[in-house]
Amino acid sequence: MARPFGDLGEREAYGAETGETAGGDGRDVSEGTVTPMHKTTTRELVQVVLNGSVQRLIANESAVQSTDETDETDAVHDARVATRRLRSDLRTFRPVLDESWSEPLRDELRWVGRLLGNVRDADVLRELLETRADELPPGEHAVALRLVARLRAERAEDREALLEALRSDRYSALVGALTAAVSDPHVQDGPGTRSARKVAPGLVRQPWRRLRKAVRSLPGTPTDQELHTVRKRAKSVRYAAEAAAPVIGKPARRFAKRMEDIQEILGTHQDLVVADMWLVDVLRDIDASDEAFVAGKLDGLLNLERERIRSEWPDTWRAAERHHDHGWF
Repeated sequence: MARPFGDLGEREAYGAETGETAGGDGRDVSEGTVTPMHKTTTRELVQVVLNGSVQRLIANESAVQSTDETDETDAVHDARVATRRLRSDLRTFRPVLDESWSEPLRDELRWVGRLLGNVRDADVLRELLETRADELPPGEHAVALRLVARLRAERAEDREALLEALRSDRYSALVGALTAAVSDPHVQDGPGTRSARKVAPGLVRQPWRRLRKAVRSLPGTPTDQELHTVRKRAKSVRYAAEAAAPVIGKPARRFAKRMEDIQEILGTHQDLVVADMWLVDVLRDIDASDEAFVAGKLDGLLNLERERIRSEWPDTWRAAERHHDHGWF
């Protein structure tokens, strides 16, 4: 049976080793290398932005499959960031791209990103639990490590699913399509030849407005899901600003850093929400009373941290809004 993504091309080595791609006129547009601001076209900017994340994804393939736990854990994180950024960048540039080309790419990136995310989420949760376990008395600490062992077993299953995907023809087709996307992005003819410096601000303006609207519409006590939505929108604005940075410069980088601050604090909140959900699920399955007691105690510690973040994150938002330089977009 033909795969829906099979027409996007076979895997190519182009750019994977050199880290370079060519602009339409043969000029190097490798990551961080662009023509002067007033000459860079939107098409060239798309190439530069996509290239960085494609190279990051490819560079971490081997380490994701490593038996060294530290190397593998770091590589899973980096590869997940690369897939998330690629999906976000394709969404940022959506107004100037051929969507019949970019959306299938985003769909396949969602697929591999979900598999990477399952493993990465387990790593984050394990770190949270081990950190809180260190705060417990010795006897309870030992019980907490039994809970962590449950999580490690779940992670092992998720990792096997990830490794199977990385060995698949479907993943090879995806990487081939991504390397082809760097060398020949399907940018609409009109916008593609326009100055990137003129186009980029508008690509940041829309996600910024969505974020600001989401924050301003929050109730006094927002739900976990509402805060999660704000975090995702802040991340989209951050990535959009970083995509514009090669042609906008410091104002875009400063703005992206403010958005990163919001993303980070609400990202920690979301990690705690996921940890709470996992512990609640574990409590339903636990028979041993000592494990149930320690799981409940760990959950209480995590919820205290979550409430602290809920009280502090509005200051981070106000700082970002107060220091926002509206001049460039």
